[in-house]
Amino acid sequence: MRAMARPTEARLANSVLRRAAVLAAGLCASAGHAAGAIKVDNTLAQCVTLDPGMRATTDGQVLLQARFNVRQSIGHCGCKSAIATYTSQVELAGAQRSFLQSGSLRLKESGVRTLTLASDEQLVGEGSVVVSLGCARPD
Repeated sequence: MRAMARPTEARLANSVLRRAAVLAAGLCASAGHAAGAIKVDNTLAQCVTLDPGMRATTDGQVLLQARFNVRQSIGHCGCKSAIATYTSQVELAGAQRSFLQSGSLRLKESGVRTLTLASDEQLVGEGSVVVSLGCARPD
């Protein structure tokens, strides 16, 4: 009777899959899911939609995986270039907002981007975050 050995390719593939699973588990353990809603204030909505995805905390920073769907050039929405800016603010009691972070991004094509909402998770706590999207100021 001849023993059936698994092909080398299958053993290698399983080894790679196991390593990937361990790596993914480690990354998930270090990235906590942040609470609180994400609200969008998008002045470019006729040109670009922003779909907030998962909000997570990694190494003390609050990050957002956001999907941008570019319908048309943001020049049609009054921007002077393909560069947009975003700001994030945490909502406080009494409809007050506190500035957290801002950044610039090129919006020529659709895709998923990681936005930094806050450089210190303690600034956000469990609060809701408002992400505003608009035209970048000219240089």
